[in-house]
Amino acid sequence: MRRWVMAAVVAATAQGAFAADLPEDFPALRGGIVDGLSRTTVYWQGAYVGGQVGYSSANMNFSNATQSITAFMLQNIAFQGLVSNWTLLGKTSPHSAGFGGFVGYNAQWDDVVLGVEGNYNHLGSLTGSQTNNQLPSINVPNGCLAVPSGDSDLCGVKLSGTGTATVTDVVTLRGRAGYAIDNFLPYMFAGVALGRADVTRTATLVQTDTITGPVPVASPVVTTFTSTQPNNGLFVYGWTAGAGLEAMLWGGLFARGEYEYVRFVSIKNISIQMSTARLGLGYKF
Repeated sequence: MRRWVMAAVVAATAQGAFAADLPEDFPALRGGIVDGLSRTTVYWQGAYVGGQVGYSSANMNFSNATQSITAFMLQNIAFQGLVSNWTLLGKTSPHSAGFGGFVGYNAQWDDVVLGVEGNYNHLGSLTGSQTNNQLPSINVPNGCLAVPSGDSDLCGVKLSGTGTATVTDVVTLRGRAGYAIDNFLPYMFAGVALGRADVTRTATLVQTDTITGPVPVASPVVTTFTSTQPNNGLFVYGWTAGAGLEAMLWGGLFARGEYEYVRFVSIKNISIQMSTARLGLGYKF
C-alpha cells in the first residue's frame, strides 16, 4: 500500500513540473483557447447616444440660380428665350462651425461591427452669396418694340442678379460598417441626407430701346423688369458618405472623430456640397 501512495505522489509532482515548463502563451493549457485567440477587448454591440461639434466647408454653385425667375419674369416677352438661360452668377465656398447629436445601434459578429445611426447637426452661419451686375448689354435682333412703319428699334438688354443660400440644419440616416481592434473601432458609412435651407434670388433686366426714323419718338425708352423670390425653410435631400474612428475610453464612454461628405440635389438651381470634420463623445449602453 505504501508503494502505491509513493508512486501517486511522484506522478503528481512530475506533472506539475512539466506544466510549469510550458510557454506562457500556450493557450490550450493556460486559460483556454478563446482567451488566447481573441483580439477584441471591447464589445461594441448595443444602443448608443452622444453629442458632437464640427466645422463645415461648402461649395455652392449659383451659375444657374437666376434662370427660372428670369424666365418667369419675362414670360410672353419676345426675347425671353434669348436671356433666360444666361449664366449670371458664380461659385462660393462658405464655412461654418456646428453642433449636434447622434443615436444608433451596433450589432457585432466576432470583430465585424454593423449598425445604423441617425445624425443631426445645426450650422451657425453656412451662408453663400453671389452678386453680378456687370453682364454686358446685348442687342436684340429685330428690336423689342412695335414701331411705326419706316422707324427702326435698336434694343439692348442687360441682366443683373443676386443669389443667397443658407443651410441651417442637416440630418443624415446612415448604415455603418466597422472592424473592432482592441479598444478602437474604425468605420465607414453611407446613407441619405435631409437639410433645411433659406434661399433668396433676385433678377433685374433693363431694356433700352433707341428708336430712329421719320416719326419722332422720345428716346431712349428704358423699361425695367424685376423679380425677387425669397424661399425660407426649404427641405432638400441628397446623400452622404464618410469614415471615422471611435475609441472606448472607460466603461461605455467613447470618443469619435469623423469626416462626412454631403451632396444635395439642386435647390432652386443652386448646387450645394458639404465637407465636415467632427469630434464627438458618446455612451454605449
